[in-house]
Amino acid sequence: MKTKLFLALLLLNIASSFPQLAHADEDTTAQLQQAATGATFKIGATAFRLVPNARVEKLNADAGEQDRPKAELARIGPYSISLTGGAGGNTAAATGAAKLSGGAAHSEPFAVVVNQRSGAPALLTSRLKVYCKETAEAAALAQASKGKVLLASSAAQLLILDYASPAAALAAMPLLQNHRCVKAVEPEIRQSFASSDQLKRR
Repeated sequence: MKTKLFLALLLLNIASSFPQLAHADEDTTAQLQQAATGATFKIGATAFRLVPNARVEKLNADAGEQDRPKAELARIGPYSISLTGGAGGNTAAATGAAKLSGGAAHSEPFAVVVNQRSGAPALLTSRLKVYCKETAEAAALAQASKGKVLLASSAAQLLILDYASPAAALAAMPLLQNHRCVKAVEPEIRQSFASSDQLKRR
């Protein structure tokens, strides 16, 4: 009888915990979605929108779970994502960064965007993929848009241009798109998503 009662209570406890776990995942995703109020761009048929007040920090390889920034909402590879929204958010993020980097907070050269189809965050780099029929135009395109050439592949008809920041890369897109040899321009992003709550359960 006691065994049956114990099993019943155990099953009830497990069942009641699932909605809380799901809610936590939805909550962190919802916070990033609500904060995505910046510029929008497309990669293929998928739209992405910028999160202006997001902060990206790189965690040290030997950082433990106790060193995870308290304000973290998501993580992509070694990069922790949080929102700066107000003094409290800034302080929490800076404290986490100080622990991870040995005292000095360091923001990575990425911006955060949200996939408008899936709701998942992604990291926006400072690079653009420029699909151009005439790769000999690479230097001219880079100079006109204040970028530099990282790759020019005539076989793939692809240029990869790098800029001072993700914002500078987005600002260069209209100019490049209007050039006669350019078929398409896409920002480079990194997408391997796991929420903070998913990471805790691993």
